[in-house]
Amino acid sequence: MKRWLSQAGFTLAGVILGVNGSATSVLASGFAISEQSVKGLGTAFSSSSTDIEDATAIFFNPAGLANFSGNSVVLGGSLIAPKIEFENRGTTAFSGAPIRGGNGGDAAPNAIVPTVYAAFDLGNSIKVGIGVNAPFALSTDYSSDWVGRYEALRSELQTININPTIAAKLSDQFSIGAGLNVQYAKAELSNAIDFGTIGRRVGLPTVPQGADGRIDIQGEDWSVGYNLGLMYTPSVNTRIGLAYRSGISHDLRG
Repeated sequence: MKRWLSQAGFTLAGVILGVNGSATSVLASGFAISEQSVKGLGTAFSSSSTDIEDATAIFFNPAGLANFSGNSVVLGGSLIAPKIEFENRGTTAFSGAPIRGGNGGDAAPNAIVPTVYAAFDLGNSIKVGIGVNAPFALSTDYSSDWVGRYEALRSELQTININPTIAAKLSDQFSIGAGLNVQYAKAELSNAIDFGTIGRRVGLPTVPQGADGRIDIQGEDWSVGYNLGLMYTPSVNTRIGLAYRSGISHDLRG
């Protein structure tokens, strides 16, 4: 069984034993982590594609590495403190009967997302570097008796992205950069199954919503992508940056 998880192409494959069991889709863009630089966060990432100050350029525009002197090591971390609360204003099953359960509480736990970047000068206007970060992460976790339990209980996505990079300064005005993205992804999806209703439909003496089961799907995968950068500096006060990051397709199995 496959479930699409993101714009980057995450899929989750597994074999489910059960009747009418399915895990709902998760849009991984909702799990995207934009906080990949503490310094950039302070400026709302307003100039991330033209940043030439430190090794965080590895993620935003690798061409920027070639535009500062010396080496650079940047360690950072961001506290993500989301708040997700659901308010039920009327939920019904396919049969038309109301679904029992509460609102599930705050479903989004806090998380600390670390980042590590390092860049080293090789001379001859060439720099190499490596970045390690988590472009997708976080989770939602609802109580087992909430009203939406047949749609989702726990949904979690974790990634680790390893980004070796090289950059070169071609002239006083132009620099280029390229990086390889070796990415690990792990996902978990779960939801409840109303075996009470299923049993009633096939003639068993069960009570709808009175015999819930649970389905859990987990999977992991390694995959590869790339990122490219170009920077043009026509004057001391003007920089133009272009950056491209490829999609990464994961086929998660577990």
